[in-house]
Amino acid sequence: MSAEISICVENAVGRVYWNSLLFFIGCGSCISWGGNQPAASGWDKPSIVQIALCFGIAVATIAQALGHVSGAHLNPAVSIGLVAAGQCSILKAAFYIVAQCLGAIVGAAILQAVIPSPIQKANPSLGLTTLNAEVDILQGLFLEAIITFVLVLTVCAVCDDLRKDVKGSAPLAIGLSITVCHLMAIRATGSSMNPARTLGPATITNTWTNHWVYWQDQSLVALLRVSSIRFPSRRNFQKMKLACLKDDDSALEFQDAILLQSLLCAL
Repeated sequence: MSAEISICVENAVGRVYWNSLLFFIGCGSCISWGGNQPAASGWDKPSIVQIALCFGIAVATIAQALGHVSGAHLNPAVSIGLVAAGQCSILKAAFYIVAQCLGAIVGAAILQAVIPSPIQKANPSLGLTTLNAEVDILQGLFLEAIITFVLVLTVCAVCDDLRKDVKGSAPLAIGLSITVCHLMAIRATGSSMNPARTLGPATITNTWTNHWVYWQDQSLVALLRVSSIRFPSRRNFQKMKLACLKDDDSALEFQDAILLQSLLCAL
């Protein structure tokens, strides 16, 4: 156990650096560089496409570069989803989530430090995600839950080493899922998709309005449990595979039992 904790701590330290880099770049793409002066051309104002591509490509790049280091977890929701899918231990996920949150705060702090004072006055939120004035809390909750589920489902699907049909780039698929969800939801909720992404700027700016919406609590957990229907745990999958290889008559019954267990967890 002590050896596992040591490895978890070592990997968690790395995630502080990775997440600080990710959110420095991502939240930096949300900054308007016009200061307090109106810009006729509008070139200084970040577009939805710019922000969506920046977050998507940044995640894909970091995942591609660092994915070999125990998965390059960059998102608490993804870490929880991988636990639900049997692809990460609870202990590792706990260390990773703490590191992800610390990294987000560090990244937002660095972003604030490097932005000139006039630009800070024009961007007091540092790219903080907030609900649109026309979106109520319940709508924002479900919208964030759905787009986060899209990301978690994509990660669990393309990173499942039991699958042999995934031929393309897993990091690219993950990055594109982030990009398309940003294009769809950024006007409504800011398209956080990552509780740590909202926590970082919220901590630095001390802005907590509707912050709990982006952590999603039981709504996200319920959706993650539904994903277990498609992705049974490795242990159960291996048992079912061995039973089939041995031509065991109980293989079908065991498969049905797994499906039933997954359905009950989803309720």
